[in-house]
Amino acid sequence: MRMRALRFSLYLNAAILAAIFGFQSSVSIAGDRTVEKTAVPSLGHPYAGLWKEPNCLDRFDIAIAPADDKLYSLSFCGPGGCFEPGEYRPNSAIVDDPLYKIVDANTIMIKGQDGIFAKYVRCQSRQSTLPAAFPDNH
Repeated sequence: MRMRALRFSLYLNAAILAAIFGFQSSVSIAGDRTVEKTAVPSLGHPYAGLWKEPNCLDRFDIAIAPADDKLYSLSFCGPGGCFEPGEYRPNSAIVDDPLYKIVDANTIMIKGQDGIFAKYVRCQSRQSTLPAAFPDNH
């Protein structure tokens, strides 16, 4: 139940930001999944991927994609599309950033606006209900 409330809170915060700051022009249109398509892990960006609540059943995810040599972009994605890189959350190295805790290569804790960390796991795809695995070499 707490995870459902947190997911709703994330979605509501994204919608409020879009309404207040006019992000609607920068939110990807339905069917445009460019941000999710670039969220592919590599040796240089091992935490890139699609991250969801632990059961991978959610229709919402965080697409973590390479932003440059050392940073990642984190975009909130839902059925209607994704925030452009850097708009939902600032780009981050993730490692040593106090807003994130790396549990292992396939589990990340993300700090919400309420100060509470929520657990996210790497999932195979937006539609998949299966977790994905990336070798744990950190």
